[in-house]
Amino acid sequence: MLPLSNKDTYPYYHRGFGYRFKERINSWVRLIFSDRNSRNLFLFLLLNLSFAFVELVYGVWSNSLGLISDSFHMFFDCTGLLAGLVASVITKWKANEKYSYGYVRAEILAGFVNGLFLLFISFFLMSEAVERAIEPPEVSVKTSY
Repeated sequence: MLPLSNKDTYPYYHRGFGYRFKERINSWVRLIFSDRNSRNLFLFLLLNLSFAFVELVYGVWSNSLGLISDSFHMFFDCTGLLAGLVASVITKWKANEKYSYGYVRAEILAGFVNGLFLLFISFFLMSEAVERAIEPPEVSVKTSY
C-alpha cells in the first residue's frame, strides 16, 4: 500500500512536537478510560473543577468571601484527586529492566504526598489561628440607620 502522506513514511521520533504531544495525551486518555476507577476519578475531578470555577466566578462577582474560600478548598481537593488519577494511570505502565515489579507503588507515593500536603495546610491554618488568638484583628462595625 502506498503512503498517504510524508508523515506515514517518517518514524515516530522524526515527527513534530505537536504530533508527539497529541499521541501522548491520547495514550493517557485511553489509559484513564480503560479502567473504571480511573474513569470515575477523572469524571469526579471534572465535576469538582467545574463547581470550583462556578463558585469562584460567582464569589468574585457577588463579593462573597465564603464562596471564594470554598472554591479554593475545592481546588485543593482537586489536587488530591489529580494525584490519585496520575498514580492510577502510572500503575498501569508495564514493568521494565529498572522497575521489575512495575509502577504499582505510585499509588502509595501519591497517598503519602497528599497526606504531606494536608499536614502542611493544617499546620498553616493552626499557625494562623494561634496568631489571631494572640493578636486578634480589629473589626470595625458600621451601623446604618
